[in-house]
Amino acid sequence: MVSPSEVLKKQSLDGQRKKKTHAIVGVEADSFCKDALELMVSHHILALPVIDSGVYHTPGGTYGTVQGKRVIGVIDMLDIVALMCKLHVSTSGMPPAYRYSHEWVEWNDAKVEQAVHEKKRSPEVISHHGSLADAARVMINNNVHRVLVCDDEHRLVDVVTQSDLVDALHAAIPSLDQTYLCRAISQFEVVQRDQEILSADCSTKAIEVFRLMDHNYVSAIPVIDFDRNRQLVGNISARDIRDVIREDDFPRSLYTEDALSFAQKMHTRRGPSVPPLNVSLKPTNTLGDVIETLNAFKIHRVWIVNAQGQVTHVLSLGDVLQEIMDH
Repeated sequence: MVSPSEVLKKQSLDGQRKKKTHAIVGVEADSFCKDALELMVSHHILALPVIDSGVYHTPGGTYGTVQGKRVIGVIDMLDIVALMCKLHVSTSGMPPAYRYSHEWVEWNDAKVEQAVHEKKRSPEVISHHGSLADAARVMINNNVHRVLVCDDEHRLVDVVTQSDLVDALHAAIPSLDQTYLCRAISQFEVVQRDQEILSADCSTKAIEVFRLMDHNYVSAIPVIDFDRNRQLVGNISARDIRDVIREDDFPRSLYTEDALSFAQKMHTRRGPSVPPLNVSLKPTNTLGDVIETLNAFKIHRVWIVNAQGQVTHVLSLGDVLQEIMDH
């Protein structure tokens, strides 16, 4: 029996890459954001390496190449959310019909270079000779969700995400020491600290929830029923923007639908095998429960609730990796 951190130390990045069947997908900096979004949707991913197309250049050395072109950043769903919020602010005061039309046109004209967050223009890179534990440390130390893996000739050969690491831990559960798996969430360092939970009331408009996400640079907001003792009733995440943007009435629904209705609509669109409208655990649940839940529902966080169903903490993939690497 081994610890979760030992599992990550023993698995190489080369070995992780060989398990994947898909090729690296990238998008050029001067591509349209709408095309980048379609690429993410069609490949079931939440981020894309951005390839230098001569539109702008990041100072410094080579971060990696895809088909001979330099990788100069990463674009993800939170960048798309930020772009939507920027368009929202720029149309403030316009009559609704004109505002919706203007934002639709602006979205369709937006380029990837406009959307990439400054922080993601210098992506974290790791050698393919490293281990999953090395990747975990880079993610933890730099507060990023993914790292680029390059070979000895600086070619991008893989993108390893926090979800990849949790999936590796889930596959190794039979060999994990029960002492670690049975550790209660209440013992996690992040749960022992007070957290300020950003939340949205059921009646808050969807666009305001995304603005809250963008302003605080978080990828999800819990939907709370303030009339029912602040109970958790839903969840809106950055990935939901991919569905609403592809609607015929975009961006109107962002302005007209409240948070709960919006969350319910996004939830029903994903079919019968999706997670519940909100996924939560209690402090008495264990690390094993966390790994099982994150893997089963392919989600990036789980809300921690008290006996009254009120959110007290959020446990992200990064928090889980931190807990594992520190113990």
